[in-house]
Amino acid sequence: HPLSEVQSGRLLIGELRCAACHEGIDADSLKQAPELASAGSRLTADYVRRFLADSAAAHPGTTMPDVFGTLSTGQRDETVESLTAYLM
Repeated sequence: HPLSEVQSGRLLIGELRCAACHEGIDADSLKQAPELASAGSRLTADYVRRFLADSAAAHPGTTMPDVFGTLSTGQRDETVESLTAYLM
């Protein structure tokens, strides 16, 4: 592979957009974080709820990780509902 291990890591961090939401990560070229300021006027609550609960199923090919994977079903549902309400 033509890239060094460090270069490969930086590429992945930039492509997966980790640094867009997490501070302290340095990458040479970063994708921008999603614009959520007006999400309520552009997205439906149902889509936001489905995306937060299972982003890969709601948007195949997304680079969004399963951020709630370690939560119990009840905690996940409560968190998804809270975030959906906040964004809407």
